[in-house]
Amino acid sequence: MGVPTDVARASRQSLARAWSLAFHEHPAKPDGIIYPSRLNGQTNIAVFERAIGKLGAVRTTKLLAAPGFAATLNELRVSIVVPDR
Repeated sequence: MGVPTDVARASRQSLARAWSLAFHEHPAKPDGIIYPSRLNGQTNIAVFERAIGKLGAVRTTKLLAAPGFAATLNELRVSIVVPDR
C-alpha cells in the first residue's frame, strides 16, 4: 500500500493518526486496519466504529481468567494494582 514504516514504528503518533483517519475516510470504507505494534511487533487490529455491529462474541470469560492474559501483562511489564478501600 505504500505506507511509510514511520507510520507504525515512530514514537510520535501524529503520523499514524493521520494515516488512520485517511483509511477511515477512504471511499472504500474499510472496517478497520491491521498493523504491527510498535511496542512488541505483534499484530494489532483497529476496528472502526462503523463495523462494530458486524462483530459478535463467540464466548465470554472474565478478563483475569483469559488465556494468555497474565503472560501478556508480564511481557508488557504491566501490573494490576487494587486500590485501597
